[in-house]
Amino acid sequence: MTREHRLGLLRSLMAGAAGGGLLDLIGMPLAWLVGPILGNLLLLAGGHAVWIPGPLRAFSLGVIGLVMGGMVTPDLMDRLMQWHLSVLILVAGVTVSTLLVARWYRRCGFDAPSAWLSAMPGGMAAMVAIADSAGGNLQRVSISQSLRVLTVICVLPPLFVLFGRGGEGTVVTVIEGGGFSNAWMLLMIPLLVPLGIRLGISAAPLLMPLMFSAALSATDLARFEVPAWTMNLALLCLGCSIGAKFGVFSLKTLVANARITLVATLMAIGILAVFAEMIHQTTGVGREVALLALAPGGMAEMSALAVVLGLDPLFVAFHQLLRVIGLMVLAPYISRRMTMAKPASKEKRGRER
Repeated sequence: MTREHRLGLLRSLMAGAAGGGLLDLIGMPLAWLVGPILGNLLLLAGGHAVWIPGPLRAFSLGVIGLVMGGMVTPDLMDRLMQWHLSVLILVAGVTVSTLLVARWYRRCGFDAPSAWLSAMPGGMAAMVAIADSAGGNLQRVSISQSLRVLTVICVLPPLFVLFGRGGEGTVVTVIEGGGFSNAWMLLMIPLLVPLGIRLGISAAPLLMPLMFSAALSATDLARFEVPAWTMNLALLCLGCSIGAKFGVFSLKTLVANARITLVATLMAIGILAVFAEMIHQTTGVGREVALLALAPGGMAEMSALAVVLGLDPLFVAFHQLLRVIGLMVLAPYISRRMTMAKPASKEKRGRER
């Protein structure tokens, strides 16, 4: 770690702590995620470099995964069998959202591959990875996907405050008495995450610890629980890492794309909110739970918000995971179709000349 890295890490964490503490004082849900993001963005806007090492982000996600897994009960399989209707509604919602948001991006001057990949409400890493091979604009897709996640994270918590959820702030009493339960599981994170990455598991830093903890909790062998400050510390590190990622983009480029992506993201939230209401009406799942399950934000971030607000994190994580997996499966197919269509389009224009 170089001196510049150490200074960047210190700046990032200090700004994150200040931002998280300020939002926590005013009772903002997910304050220890949103505050660090905004704190780091302000530093970047002021020309100050920030940096968060990948292992710190992975460990933070691992802690969140262990907490979520600890909420699994032996009746989980029975619950999974009841979610088939909400899964179908999820598929319909993602399809409609992608179609309409892609049309908006096209209207704003995006080429077809960039519009489709930017409109996908999930699987950010996969969309960015295939943008170049699909003939899209790599920078546009990267910025659009990154701003989508940022917008959802920053918009949803205030909405929950406005409509009466999360009024007690982000202090999460995960375990009574302020201590740990089965803290030894934390030592498994450095082993589970590399294994998941080697196996090619999507979102391995979150899902591998989640599955490990869930297996032990579902069989009543061990249940992982932590005090509130530990969960908030994990959120702080995660928020700092999200904010620090925007350091790769110039401020001018971000501002130029902000309006387009803001409208696109609000469109996606509105469309998916309609389908979330359908889930609520047909299955009885709470509106807030259904909205988080369908929200076009990051899987880890939406799951963390569900944990903080006590809104059935397993239901949220399950549907978020299905959406990400589905989009990642479809993305290569869409990429191939666009790659094939591009030469055909050029050939057609050549004959017309």
